[in-house]
Amino acid sequence: MRSVDAMAAYDKSISANDSDPATHRLRAETLLALNRDQEAVDAFGRYLELDGEPVADVFRARSLTQQKLGRFRESLTDVARALELEPGASNMLVRRGWVMLLEANKLAEADFDAAVAANPENADAWNGRGFARVMMGNVPGAIQDAEEGVKRAMVQAGQQGPAAWPNIYNASTIYAQAVKVVQADAKNDGGRSRKERSAAHGPVTADHHANTAGRWRVPTVDDSPNGQK
Repeated sequence: MRSVDAMAAYDKSISANDSDPATHRLRAETLLALNRDQEAVDAFGRYLELDGEPVADVFRARSLTQQKLGRFRESLTDVARALELEPGASNMLVRRGWVMLLEANKLAEADFDAAVAANPENADAWNGRGFARVMMGNVPGAIQDAEEGVKRAMVQAGQQGPAAWPNIYNASTIYAQAVKVVQADAKNDGGRSRKERSAAHGPVTADHHANTAGRWRVPTVDDSPNGQK
């Protein structure tokens, strides 16, 4: 009840004066105690917008909340800010390590998503997202991205010759991984259809094929005809 009463008091205070960052921070911390995670993230954001002191505790708390909401990229951004303010903080280093270890493919997919949106002609971005997706078991999405990557890589190959070939090779590794994922999944699940397997177990994963990433080839060409990265 104390948290509920505190929330009522903070809401009343903010309705009278929305410009006090301290009240927004206290409200955010109370929202965390009430498990109202998205509202807590918003309240911490408002605290910072109002030039509240950017202390490590604020970024630490918001990082944990972003992680609970499944926003691992945003969580890592807040961890980085906390570490800037408190270099060597063990708990933040541990949190960053676990997020990067367990959610690496999701983080990579988010970066490649942003790269594709910023420059759809970048073959390397399509291939990268395709590889991240196949590693998470999203075979249809991975194949679609590989096809988009090949389209753009062929344009580059026509313009730049052999220097563009790594992008074509990288797309081929996505197809190879997709075949392995489907074959392994069918073997493990008695040959049931993909729809039946997904209904029973959720999406398949490609973690046991992660060593293929070591054979990925880094393109040495400009990845867009217009020169924009």
